[in-house]
Amino acid sequence: LFRSLYGTTVAHFGEVALACREHAILNGNALMTRPITLDDHAASRMIADPFRLLDCSLESDGGAAVVVSSADRAADARHPRVFIAGVAAGHPDSPGSITQRADITSLGIAKAAPRAFAMARVTHADIDVAEIYDCFTYAVIRQLEDMGFCARGEGGPFVSGGRLRRGGALPTNTHGGLLSQAHVWGLNHVVELARQLRGA
Repeated sequence: LFRSLYGTTVAHFGEVALACREHAILNGNALMTRPITLDDHAASRMIADPFRLLDCSLESDGGAAVVVSSADRAADARHPRVFIAGVAAGHPDSPGSITQRADITSLGIAKAAPRAFAMARVTHADIDVAEIYDCFTYAVIRQLEDMGFCARGEGGPFVSGGRLRRGGALPTNTHGGLLSQAHVWGLNHVVELARQLRGA
């Protein structure tokens, strides 16, 4: 569907997989630390077209925890506080089953992101690191579009050229994400973002 509508390529998916893997290699707590190339990604076995093995998140066990408290209560915490400036939730249009939706590429973040950005009083130019739920490589591309970092259908070119890697314009899933660190339902993304914001 993505390829036919927007020209999204295997290499675009591969850019997401490579960014996550490069970040995981630097994470002593990641499961997948063998380097991969775009060729490795393209050669990985097909799971369900267009998703190859390296497009799919890991099957893993793991745990993560965060503590959310008032700023006053956390004033004497051992680690620097990370302040939550904006929060929102959004769900895709009904029905809940992806295969039954009129638009299977529709995600709830398109509704949530504008509210969270407005509440936090930030624009896309203010964001210099992102932790994005990466159950599949395409999900990162679609969420970047739905969050407004690029227009719908432009996510493939947007992630190209190392943009999501260290030193890129928007390092993404700097712990390796669900694709290369571990599938901990995205809570590992929250832990990583707190570490990034603390400069740890």
